[in-house]
Amino acid sequence: MAEKSRGGISTSDTYGKAAPRHLEGVECLADLLEKEGVKGVLNYTVYMSPQAVSVDELRSFLEAEKSGREIGWKSTQYVKLTCFLDWLVYGRPEST
Repeated sequence: MAEKSRGGISTSDTYGKAAPRHLEGVECLADLLEKEGVKGVLNYTVYMSPQAVSVDELRSFLEAEKSGREIGWKSTQYVKLTCFLDWLVYGRPEST
């Protein structure tokens, strides 16, 4: 069953369990990209502390990866990151 990451995005238990290992030593998005590549950024950014994710870096990454966003798994992860970016910029909606 899907759980929520720190950014409120539904995520797979598999990625959530693996995230600490992949994020070890990662301080920012650039570190994650260097350590894990594009796939790592797509899979694990939503598990980073929101304070560690630069909105500008994430927006640039999404722009750079826009051309491949229609490819199955990558499409899903791309949409999650887009929602995470939206959450970082605009915050969580207030409960009514």
